[in-house]
Amino acid sequence: MRALRASHIPGRLEESIEFCGNFTVRQETDEKLVPSYAAKACGGENRDVVERVSSACACIPKTEVPELPRTTSRPPVPTVLPP
Repeated sequence: MRALRASHIPGRLEESIEFCGNFTVRQETDEKLVPSYAAKACGGENRDVVERVSSACACIPKTEVPELPRTTSRPPVPTVLPP
């Protein structure tokens, strides 16, 4: 995880946020999709690189989803529950 958050490397966290946001959207199994800095830090003998990088990505801040404007001007309909 330290490789993904390395603050001494300019832009690394931003790069990792973008990578992890895309990488964890779908179940990926291809090690070629993992950046070399992450593969090097999370790889090694008898280690599943994709599994370890996916786990590290869970600790990286997510990109915020912008709030979209309402598509209607009608107010919400209240829910009426039976007595």
